[in-house]
Amino acid sequence: SVCCVSGFLLRVSLWMFLGGYDTCREWFGRSFVLSSAFVESERLIEASDMVLRHESPYSAAFFHGPPLLLHAYTTVRQLLPNAELAFLLIYSLLDALGAWSIASAVASVLRRCDKEEELHEDRLKKHRQVAVLAAACYALNPVTILSTLSLSSTTLHVSLTAAALAVSLRGALHLGAALLATAAYFGLYPALLLPALLLLVPTSASWCATLSRRLVDYVCFASTLTAVLAWSWI
Repeated sequence: SVCCVSGFLLRVSLWMFLGGYDTCREWFGRSFVLSSAFVESERLIEASDMVLRHESPYSAAFFHGPPLLLHAYTTVRQLLPNAELAFLLIYSLLDALGAWSIASAVASVLRRCDKEEELHEDRLKKHRQVAVLAAACYALNPVTILSTLSLSSTTLHVSLTAAALAVSLRGALHLGAALLATAAYFGLYPALLLPALLLLVPTSASWCATLSRRLVDYVCFASTLTAVLAWSWI
């Protein structure tokens, strides 16, 4: 939790210190490698301007992002005077969720790898330290911080994927499949983790029962992704 809060405060502090989105873009734009992180958010802002002018950003293949993200950003721009700051707070909270999810997933894996039925206090303390270190490596990583400051949707992909793995390792496979489908909507590559998620289904003596459980999780993934895709085009 300390790493999550520290990461959130660090992102907001950097944003305020640098003076907002435009200043961040000018500051990091001096490097070609760092400025590329802002390309997606610039496209999103320009596409939002086209929507406000009642033009379609998809007609000329100008914008390739998901419609829900575009409509959400446009709605926030209409409701709030500083939409960039609002999205920074949202993405920073998602980064905190991602850090917590990574720590939870690491702790679950360590418990699964440890074959002792009852862990001693020193062993549990070591597990917590490893989990905190994993969360810190994500929350305080310069790459993830830059992704948040540039308002890149990569934050959505990674945070939702990490949350899907965390809840799946805790046994909530249906929820994990739904979160993974939502992450796949914003970027298709999280769908590559679906086979690994299905393998987390506990095996039973009957292969038919195991197969049916995996099929239910697959249907949950497919139905959630289909619902989000249908909702985005309503």
